[in-house]
Amino acid sequence: GETKVFQVSGRDQYGGDYPLENPEWRLEGSCSGDLDPLAGEAETTFTAEGEGSCLLYCREGDLEASAEVDVLAAGMPAPKRLRGRLSSSP
Repeated sequence: GETKVFQVSGRDQYGGDYPLENPEWRLEGSCSGDLDPLAGEAETTFTAEGEGSCLLYCREGDLEASAEVDVLAAGMPAPKRLRGRLSSSP
């Protein structure tokens, strides 16, 4: 299937770098595919296997970011700027 690379970076409340030690990636929703790697890297590659919509999550400790992913029948859509927001989980 088509592939797309996703990256995450941490920023503190002042805009400075926030080190990520062991980010964990996961998918939720109706699209199907594989993530590689699932943990330990600030970058993962999504390989689409079936169409649908899902959310891609990256968690580092109590912080989490997400991005919407739509897989079309013809493969992945054209790249666009994706923005994830880090927030504390309750």
